[in-house]
Amino acid sequence: MVRCLADRDALARLDADDVRQRLDGLRRLEGATTAAIAAAVAALERAGGVAADGAPSTAEWLKANTGRSGRQAAQMARLARDLGDLPDTAAALADGRIGADAADVIVKATRDGRLGTPDDVEAELLPVATAAPPEQLHRHVRARQQEADGAAMLRDEQRQRARRRLSMVQRHDGGMWDVAGALPNEVGARLRTALDAFDHADGRATPPDQRRRPDQRLADALDLLVTSVLDHGLAPGTGGITRPHLSVLVDVATIDADLVRDDASTPDAADAAITPDHPAWAELPAGTTPWGGHLSPQAVRRVLCDAAVSRIVMAGDSQVLDVGRTTRTWSEPQRRAVNARDRGCRGPNCTRPIAWTQVHHLQWWRHDGPTSVANGLALCHHCHHLVHDRGWTVTLAQATAAATWTSPAGAVTTTRPHRPTSRQRP
Repeated sequence: MVRCLADRDALARLDADDVRQRLDGLRRLEGATTAAIAAAVAALERAGGVAADGAPSTAEWLKANTGRSGRQAAQMARLARDLGDLPDTAAALADGRIGADAADVIVKATRDGRLGTPDDVEAELLPVATAAPPEQLHRHVRARQQEADGAAMLRDEQRQRARRRLSMVQRHDGGMWDVAGALPNEVGARLRTALDAFDHADGRATPPDQRRRPDQRLADALDLLVTSVLDHGLAPGTGGITRPHLSVLVDVATIDADLVRDDASTPDAADAAITPDHPAWAELPAGTTPWGGHLSPQAVRRVLCDAAVSRIVMAGDSQVLDVGRTTRTWSEPQRRAVNARDRGCRGPNCTRPIAWTQVHHLQWWRHDGPTSVANGLALCHHCHHLVHDRGWTVTLAQATAAATWTSPAGAVTTTRPHRPTSRQRP
């Protein structure tokens, strides 16, 4: 069918009017196809397929599985997410009266909210979209938004800025932090946009007792956002490869691989894993943060997956006898080598760039895994958590650099180093 539609010899036999009719039919087919794909992607998202495949977002899944560019994938993700609330726009797209770009302008104007409710926005913009190209529709939206903003919005923004506040107070028991505040619209929108980039739904296979509430998911997204900033040296005053992170003072017993094993994949099958509720954990010292809070031994070992460890030998609780050098962090040449090999996150269905990644120890450092290029793999924060918190496993073939991922359900995915598309020689 596709070959027939693109048959150049057949098209060459048509006159101009016939070709125009063919183009009109193809335009309508393109709209129907786009609407159908958006509906299918929305269904996949609702069914938990994106999360089950390990993708950090629907847009990333589309980039990895449909050959779309980042802009095209983001547009399709928006259409999949929002067309269900815009039935007339979806119908106009499906019958070819508007294209994907025009539908996307309406979707973004609806989410912006300045022009009213989704029904109001659709009623105003859809007639413009069917009569004008997307560029003219976009200019119309911009003019209407600026008209709606005006002086009133400026006064509101000034009042919002004067009332801005944010506080973080750790509770007296050294545990939870209470966060409260009020942010101006612009700041809040930037924060929410950043959080949305790290927010992901629980997979369909997630047990009911492990499913997170929306507020818990948002708290997890904040954790990922802050960790990404720290991991990539984006905080002020940083330099080189040593980046600002949480400092934890911890007893050597908590991180010594010979004292407690917490990973069932150790070479000795008889050395059974010690689960987090095992009594042995209660015997290990907790970690202490600079603010006086405490972290459990399990949390400490999760933090130390890819961290620098400094040895400080104490005489009692007060006298420092020796300060050793860091022993576990990746050197700058090692990071460059891993980055040059992987060129991006090597997680399943993930296309995030190398700037978003950490170097993961394939054989965990506390299980005597070396800090070497052969034992390193570039993973973004989301994919790093697949290994440490969600039961995925990964191995690396040294000869081909192919990474083989196995999900908790047994599904196998292979990823390869990201390479730019090269022009084939004639």
